[in-house]
Amino acid sequence: MTLALLLLLLADKPAPKWEVFADCAAAYQVNAAVKDPSRSATMSGDMAQTGADYLKAAVQRRKDQAAVKARIKAQAPRFTAMSREKLDKFIDACPQVEN
Repeated sequence: MTLALLLLLLADKPAPKWEVFADCAAAYQVNAAVKDPSRSATMSGDMAQTGADYLKAAVQRRKDQAAVKARIKAQAPRFTAMSREKLDKFIDACPQVEN
């Protein structure tokens, strides 16, 4: 596959919807709240900050902070019920947030 064709295929990929960013925000918020003796306070703070970055990205796409926060609140129990391994896999699949 040529580089030009690869770039064309990547360019046609639509940007993630606001719901994806809101779900990632919820997952990061839940993960930041996990009590883990091997996790430093700094690491938990970094996760909380990343969750806030996903919230901001979702609001930029949806243009309605109340709707985004409602989705995050609604999705939090789903992530709380996940195993740590499953939660980590979900987070690993989250798209990158542009700061």
